Parts: sequence; structure tokens; C-alpha cells
Amino acid sequence: MISLGGVTLPDLFWDDVSWTGVDTRKSVSLAGTPIVWAQSVGSTGQPIDLVGGPDQGWIDRDTLKTLQRLASVPNATYLLTYENISFIVRFRTEEPPTISAKPIVSRPNMDGADWYSDVLIKLARVN
Repeated sequence: MISLGGVTLPDLFWDDVSWTGVDTRKSVSLAGTPIVWAQSVGSTGQPIDLVGGPDQGWIDRDTLKTLQRLASVPNATYLLTYENISFIVRFRTEEPPTISAKPIVSRPNMDGADWYSDVLIKLARVN
């Protein structure tokens, strides 16, 4: 089960293949020699992308709207529980769109029970 800030989420995939936990800066000396600084940053700031596809991880409009309300609170943190492991996270509002999804059936006057696919929720670990 996945929950975020008390909201139960569908079966989304945690796409984490790019995180290394190392912050690296590169510059060049006056002589043209590359200089690389690297340090471990631990888990703080680790991006967590919760992803659904066209055939899995569908989310209803009411849940999507609730997540959008949570994401609209500046500097807020939330408890994320993913596969019985919990983290404190925040929405990565600095990387829009923070939340995205596509309606299964587009129609005027969509209601809370309408479904969305291709879900993407961008979070970052705080602890």
C-alpha cells in the first residue's frame, strides 16, 4: 500500500534509478585542468518519482485534486509510506509539473469519479 499525507494512492512505481546520493561540482583550473568536487548528501533531497502508466496506477479525480491541494501548501512536509517503509517528503514544486496525469476519457464537466492514467507525482525526501 502507498499513502501520502493520509491519502491512499494506487499501485504506483517508484522510479529511482538516477539517484546516487552524491553532489558533484566541476570546474576548470586556470591551467585548463578539470577540478571535480564530490560529497555525499545522504538521503536528504533524494527525488522520489511515483509513476503510473497507461495500464496501471490509475487515480481518480478526487484523489488527484486532494494531492494538488497538498502540493499547494508552501514548505509542507508529509509522511509517505511505500511498501511498509516511511519517509518524510515534500512536493518538488520547483520542478513543474509537480503532479501530472492524463484523463482516461476527456469530457466536459468531469467529476470526482473520473479516472486518470500516466500519473507522475514528484517528491523529495526531507529525512
